Amino acid sequence: MAEPENSIRASNLGLETISFGTHRYKAGFAGIAPKAKGFFEQGGHLCMLGVSLGNANFEGARLEASVEWISERFERCAVVVGDSVYRLTLQLLEGLDADAARAKALEAGVDFCRLYAPMLAQFGGKCQFEFIRFSEVEQAASFAGHLTQLQALAHDDVAFARSISDFADLYLGRGDKLDANPFAVDADAAAAIASAYLIEESALFCCLEEMGWPVLIYPGSIDSIADLCEGRFAGAPEALARLAFLSLELRKRGLYFTDGAVKILRTATGAEIVSRPDAGFLSEASDADWNTLFKFTKMKRFAPREEVLGEERDGRHLFILIDGRAEVTVKRADGTRQQIAVIESGSVFGEQAFLDAQPRSATVTALTDCNVRTLSWRDFGGLREKHPGIACDMLLDIGRVLSLRARRQLKELQFMP
Repeated sequence: MAEPENSIRASNLGLETISFGTHRYKAGFAGIAPKAKGFFEQGGHLCMLGVSLGNANFEGARLEASVEWISERFERCAVVVGDSVYRLTLQLLEGLDADAARAKALEAGVDFCRLYAPMLAQFGGKCQFEFIRFSEVEQAASFAGHLTQLQALAHDDVAFARSISDFADLYLGRGDKLDANPFAVDADAAAAIASAYLIEESALFCCLEEMGWPVLIYPGSIDSIADLCEGRFAGAPEALARLAFLSLELRKRGLYFTDGAVKILRTATGAEIVSRPDAGFLSEASDADWNTLFKFTKMKRFAPREEVLGEERDGRHLFILIDGRAEVTVKRADGTRQQIAVIESGSVFGEQAFLDAQPRSATVTALTDCNVRTLSWRDFGGLREKHPGIACDMLLDIGRVLSLRARRQLKELQFMP
């Protein structure tokens, strides 16, 4: 496939900070349509990841999980950013006119590419990622024909019209859009917008299949797209029947340790090294396990610029940043402080002193209002007595991340002049 002139390469963009939320996620295979193409579960050469702007499954840790799953199975992936169709969501939610909605949607697409390009670059050694925006794909000569064909099918085919209606109910009822309720338009207009979204998106996927992208990957399920790929509607574009629609499920897999959760991502060509999490904290724990752990913790709140923990001070507590952002600083020889990391929500910190009972090696200060759960060594003893499995998993995860950190530091020393 020839790369569109306006496409944005994942390795060409710069510094951004991404909020990854409280939990890490792991993507897993959920299903494929048509079922005859189930071999794509094992991977292949080319695929595309469909991105719905404004959907939480395409932000932070959830997006990272999908990207990681793809990088382990495919050689090349087009991250297809639904910028032009996002204008319909903006019309629905904000009541913008067509021109204003499109301008804002295209800008959101550019921002998405800029924000997440460094993340994709992290996985570039396994899979070559590139961005393609719907606003580029709609320039294809076949787009208008596919759109007209699908609009006619929606008008003439009762089963397809019912499928669109079911999609509209899902689209209008999902809770992961910006300010989902109330809508800025009346009920009839909302239904029309939802229907237009699916039809236009399907026509664009036709074009992408014709451009050489045979597998569409999506975290979640869109029954209407799956049915089109199964060939259940006579008169639908043939390109959709050739397309494989592979759906993923996302599961929580723990929290981030501090040095893996900084999420200040830079391009490999810059002065900084691109980093990604080495290991997760309680990545296999269930919600019930987390609820059990939290019963042994205490919630503390910190105002901006308030110290959370101090360098060279004693204190055997483990910290989990639930909400907010904080900075990690160390004291220079001249007495000034140097920032070495920014901690995002969902980070675990203080694990070294928690384990070895030595004074803190750095200071952590709140940058915003922060909610932090703390686990004292004494309360950990109670957890260990009543729930030894959870306590054992905690110690194993802390030991693993400290070991990985030591190995990384040793490698860095080997390359020092």
